[in-house]
Amino acid sequence: MEKAPERPLVAYVFGVFSLIFGGIGAWLGLLAGEIYVSQLQSRPISGFLGLLGILINIVESYSGILLILNNRNALKLTTVYVSSAIALASLNAVAEILAGQWSHITATLIAGLISLTYRNRLTNHGRVNAMRQQAAHFFLALA
Repeated sequence: MEKAPERPLVAYVFGVFSLIFGGIGAWLGLLAGEIYVSQLQSRPISGFLGLLGILINIVESYSGILLILNNRNALKLTTVYVSSAIALASLNAVAEILAGQWSHITATLIAGLISLTYRNRLTNHGRVNAMRQQAAHFFLALA
């Protein structure tokens, strides 16, 4: 595993947050996995999006590990994770609107906007902002 050039402290902090929140999300998702699988028959879109969310949390945890280890591909994988989280938030919003479930739509939209802001900042400036990512995880957990 080849190390990248020196990273700022905020990248390390972001890696820790990604590992913690991704791990918690994946663990809770696996606990709820039976619910998602049972939804595949009655509400296939919700079940599929729930299972996809588990996969995204696992990728987030892995990107956190790579950030902590200062791996060269850590930022690329983090960008993939954040882009996937934006797509999932958008799909969840559309699915909730179509199903008439307005109770979670605000949290879903806020999570998508925070992830989009984070992605633009990461892509345009190459920086990792731990506070925005922590807020995105909080709102994604609410969704």
